[in-house]
Amino acid sequence: METIEIYKKSGKTATVDGQAGEYLDSLKQEIESLQQWQEYYKSSGLDGQANLFERKAAYFRKKKLLTERGFPYPKISNEQLEVLNSVFNHCVPAEEFSAQSMPSDVVVAYIEAKEYKEVGVFDAINVMYYDGDPILIASKCGQNDEEQHYLLARWGDGLKSWGWFMSHYLNQKRANIPSLRLHLGVVIASIILIASLFPIDSASGAFFLGLGIMCFAVSIGFLDTRSKAQKSYSRLLNEPIPSPFATTAS
Repeated sequence: METIEIYKKSGKTATVDGQAGEYLDSLKQEIESLQQWQEYYKSSGLDGQANLFERKAAYFRKKKLLTERGFPYPKISNEQLEVLNSVFNHCVPAEEFSAQSMPSDVVVAYIEAKEYKEVGVFDAINVMYYDGDPILIASKCGQNDEEQHYLLARWGDGLKSWGWFMSHYLNQKRANIPSLRLHLGVVIASIILIASLFPIDSASGAFFLGLGIMCFAVSIGFLDTRSKAQKSYSRLLNEPIPSPFATTAS
């Protein structure tokens, strides 16, 4: 049986009476005024000015939407996204997704998020998926052009738990830890190679000495990389990355 999860933070709905209502009215008036100026400049052939006033109107439309509805979508951290990316091998714009049918509740979630995209809150809405269990996410560029991601919905037959995703990610991390036996073998071979060439009495001996030193340096670098990978893996065992699915609203 198909399971659908729609993700939103507990409702932050703006109150539209009193001062909030007056503020929304002022935003609507500002938008209407800017649109009138935009049409005036466009009819005058001043496309640059028309584009300028369209950008101004878009800014106020964004403020109006956020004032009316707030920002209800939970953020996916970079660490959580890395876990998801270890499983999902496809990511396409939601508008192009055709791998399987999209349930009506997910379509509604997309339409709602699209309103945020149209006013510039989001830059893109994508579907990530592998063999099943697609996930709908939105993205935008934050400070320093760092892309930020937000969870909208996911669906499928028997949705995988976050523990399943973490297990897959940890197995991948463990598999990527370089073999200690291999690197120790290279280190020992490098030491033997260097030691066997003393004293150096030929150009070829100098060449192999340099080669041995280079191999030794590379091996030390690999050992350092292995140590860091092992520490990262151990830290994840002790401090698992929290689930982004913990904020289910419906």
